[in-house]
Amino acid sequence: MDLRTGVAVAILGLVLVGSYLLMWRGWRRRAGTQVNLPPLPPVSTDSAAGRSDFPLLSRGRRAARVAGCVDPPPTEDRRRKSDLPDSRDETTLGPVDTVYAGTTMAGDWMERVLAHGLGRRSSASVTITPQGILLERGPEPSFVIPGESVRAVRTDRAGAGRAVRRAEYVIITWEHGEVVLDTSLRPRRREDRARIEEAVTAVMTHEASR
Repeated sequence: MDLRTGVAVAILGLVLVGSYLLMWRGWRRRAGTQVNLPPLPPVSTDSAAGRSDFPLLSRGRRAARVAGCVDPPPTEDRRRKSDLPDSRDETTLGPVDTVYAGTTMAGDWMERVLAHGLGRRSSASVTITPQGILLERGPEPSFVIPGESVRAVRTDRAGAGRAVRRAEYVIITWEHGEVVLDTSLRPRRREDRARIEEAVTAVMTHEASR
């Protein structure tokens, strides 16, 4: 390697290191401004009533599903049947396999929220009931978006700091504490985008009628 090549490689290395440090400082600064974000709504169980707010899975079954080790896709007849509300858990839709792309401040798809693991991309399973939206993530903690917190839902081509060619993200806008957030989901099956959007809209309609 001659001197000129060595200098060029050194300069390129410094540029890469500098870019990494700037990105790291930006993430740290962003995380510091989000320290007051309240804890995520937990997946709670009402032990006294002997039931849970959502149809929870066993630990092993949940881990297998979010890791991709799932049963074969249901037939169309089974899928239509599973879409119907159940008298026991009032499930409107789900579980549906998705990718949890991340959460941002509402209206700014580049402003990722890092607090409480919300900024980490992961596999997820979504279950929607009139009470809200259950997001089972792996390995990140699961959480619930309460029905009364949901403000809007839409499909978009940009979400959680990434953009794709088509509107493949389902974005749920919800209020958490004193901030409004956009949570971006990317369903693994195309037809699930409209199904999730319709079910979340039903949650908002249910809350408005209460």
